[in-house]
Amino acid sequence: FDCRAFTEQIEAIQKYLIILAFEKLGGHRWQLRFDTLERVIGLAQKGQSGAVVELGGGIKATRSRDELAIHKISEVSFRYHLYIGQPVVIGELGLMISAEYATLDDYRREKGRSRNVEFVDADKVAGQLYVRNARRGDRFYPLGGEGSKTLSDFFIDEHVPVYERWRTPVVEDQKGIVWVCGYRLDDRYKVDDKTKRVIRIQLSEVVSEEE
Repeated sequence: FDCRAFTEQIEAIQKYLIILAFEKLGGHRWQLRFDTLERVIGLAQKGQSGAVVELGGGIKATRSRDELAIHKISEVSFRYHLYIGQPVVIGELGLMISAEYATLDDYRREKGRSRNVEFVDADKVAGQLYVRNARRGDRFYPLGGEGSKTLSDFFIDEHVPVYERWRTPVVEDQKGIVWVCGYRLDDRYKVDDKTKRVIRIQLSEVVSEEE
């Protein structure tokens, strides 16, 4: 919910919207106490970004800048080999990731067009590529930044919602993080004027057969 639009509603509507979102996530309205509803409303009115209210049943309300999100937290843990030319389905997230060799012309043509496509210098990659979930304590060298930064600090600086942070896939090699998918390349793997071979990595949603 947009916090401003939410708080402009009368209190009865606010509570109804919270209950509706809670039930859609598998909760039961009898699990919601009156004071919990009041705390969620207060979160929308004057809560700090990153503040959380536990609703019960593993469901939380989180304030992220000017948005109020009601969501179910289920941190995931995965790690898969990412071979060139062999797409990997990340079943835990309903995503697919692929890596393939590309040309410098491909890089120049597609650079910056999509946050879900990244190019890396193939000769800077050490050993095998993997894709895994982001973890607390991770550190990398954000492209264009000064030195290394913890992933936690990066997510805060980029205003990544709390409930998305540790479900974010990252690509790594033997040295560390190569790409925080959808957000930032590690500076050590960037394509530059000495690059001869390029790897194109793409993240996409898995499309069901019904769609």
